[in-house]
Parts: sequence; C-alpha cells; structure tokens
Amino acid sequence: MTSKKIHHYNLLFCWMTLFFICACTHHAPSNTDTATASMWGNDPKGAEVIYRQDIVKPNDKAFETTHQKYEDGSEYVTIVHKQFANTDYHALYSPHGNLRLIAAGCSEMADVYGYLIDYTPNGKVEKISLLNPLGDIVEDGFSKLTPTTAKNLFKQWMDNPKSKEYSYEVKRDSTGTITSIGNVITRSNYKSKLYIREWGPFWTSDLDGGSLGIFVLQEYQGDKSGSYVNYLYQDNHLIAELAYWKGTFIKARTYNRYGSLVAKYDDRSINIEEQTFWDFTEEPKWYVN
Repeated sequence: MTSKKIHHYNLLFCWMTLFFICACTHHAPSNTDTATASMWGNDPKGAEVIYRQDIVKPNDKAFETTHQKYEDGSEYVTIVHKQFANTDYHALYSPHGNLRLIAAGCSEMADVYGYLIDYTPNGKVEKISLLNPLGDIVEDGFSKLTPTTAKNLFKQWMDNPKSKEYSYEVKRDSTGTITSIGNVITRSNYKSKLYIREWGPFWTSDLDGGSLGIFVLQEYQGDKSGSYVNYLYQDNHLIAELAYWKGTFIKARTYNRYGSLVAKYDDRSINIEEQTFWDFTEEPKWYVN
C-alpha cells in the first residue's frame, strides 16, 4: 500500500471521528427543556395585553410585591395586602413577558382559581380558560405555593386535563376584528374589547375578595352625535348597558346572572365594574326604582 493511500485512509478516519463527536455533543434538548418550553405555548414578543395591575402602586406601603425570575426568563409575581384582607394574588409571565396565568382567591377560600391565557403565533389572545382551584388539581398545591415552587406547581396545574372548567375562545375575521368571545357575539356596528380586571372588593374582603372578571365591552362604532348605548358582559352574561350622549356617559342599567334588570344609575362617576359585582348576585325583581 502506498503512502498516498495511507494518507487518504487517515483523512477518512479523522472525518468519521469528528462526525461521531459532533453527533454525541450536539444532542436534542433534554426532556426538561422541552417540557418547560411547552408550558408557554405560542410566546411571541409584544403580544396583546388584556390585563394590567394598575391598582397597586410601586410606592404603596400597604402592599408587598414579590418578583421571582426563572432561568428561562419567565417571571412570577405575587402581591399581598398587609392592612386589609389576605387576598391571594399570583401571576406568571412567559419568557417574552406575556401574561400566561393569573390566579387569585380570598383568604376564606384558602385556595386560588386561575385564568390561563393562550396566544396566536402573531400575538393575539386566542383563548382564556378558567382553571379549577389549584388545591383540587395539585395535592397540597396551595400550601406549597412559594416564589421558588410556583412555576413547577403552575405547570402541573396547567398540564392536568382536569384543570380546565371551561374556556372562552376568541374568534376573529380575516382583518383580525373580534367576532365573538365565548358566547358573546359582537353586535353589528360595534367593536368588542376584551379585558381582565379585579372585580368587586378584591383586596378588602375575606369573603368576597380575590375575584377576577373576564369582561367584554362592546363599544358603538356608528354616529356618536346623539345618543347610543355600549354593552358590558362578564362571564358570558350581559351585566350592564351604558348610555351615552354625544360621547358623554349619562346613565347605566345593571343585570343579574339571570338576565333580570336590577338597578338604574344616574351617577356619572360610578365604577361600573365594582357595582356590577354586587348586582350580579341580586335576586330577580319585578320592579326597579
């Protein structure tokens, strides 16, 4: 065998050895990494925002806010009110900063329920799912909930097929305009706005605190030079009709969970979400003052 042939065999052996080393070192991501990624679903940058924590101010000493950053860039936030009721509030944000799960409950409940938010690849909210209480799905889940354990506990909560009580699907037309949210169909000449916010005495009641509402506000898009009405829904129920005159709010009518008229309000400074919390559970009335 000539030296030239030996050189070629040596070169081939080197290339095969290098290929083998690369195959061993550049293996597929671990199961843990894959599982962690799957809990976020679609996670585009700058996704639609339907909730903002605007009640608690950074310099408000009555509240204690804790932030926990995880290795993948996701973040857990919990807030405690130190002067009133012990409302439990928790939020989990994805690596790109999108709200993935928000959970809350009053102290008497000794647990939290949650809303899981799914996004489309282009960042629009696709679905909101109501999750059954954490303790019903993850054994001792609520008692074990701390900033260091929250991500893992929430993942178990999100992954369990028994967690979702029901879901609100957000449907849009080809232009991206919302056509329906859950059972609420957008009226002709109206635009639907979806948002989540604290509902009722969120921070100040051991019995009624910790409630979150999924609201759909249908805003009139026609001629506003005269009178018109906007419609407010919560949990698929019409809870208020808001009357306007030339762009100015005039009065409101509220409804209970059965669809019955409860009250009329002429106070233009009324906090309508706050008021509808109480009116929603009112019994049907055959008259309204």
